Amino acid sequence: MTVKYGTFIITALSIWLVVLVTYQCYIYLPSDDCYHEIKAKADELRTPDKIHKYLWTNITYEETWFPVPIRKFWKTRIGDCVEVSNIEYIMLKELGFEVRKNSGTINGEHHQFVMYKLDGEWVYLDNKNIENIGRAKW
Repeated sequence: MTVKYGTFIITALSIWLVVLVTYQCYIYLPSDDCYHEIKAKADELRTPDKIHKYLWTNITYEETWFPVPIRKFWKTRIGDCVEVSNIEYIMLKELGFEVRKNSGTINGEHHQFVMYKLDGEWVYLDNKNIENIGRAKW
């Protein structure tokens, strides 16, 4: 009886892991058609500042309770810091930058932003405030 129960637990955990990984890929990895559109836009804009300003002026910043899949966000242009930083991360990676996504809390609220390396320093792009672009030494 113990072996069957243990096997059940391992099977259930394995299924949960597959579901979780699949969900994460669905949320954070763009589909091929969406990826090509994002890449083309990054190639058109060509600099981190232009990408940041483009996203700032072409999205509707709206708090979401659950992550919005990249494909849906790219189509609707509605999302919060998580969705914006996911797109910004992909675009900067496509331009060849070393990029990091960072998350934490500000005033008790979850927040996510992107940093990229330029001339040996990390530059942060806060997608909740267009003026909040700065350099930080890590």
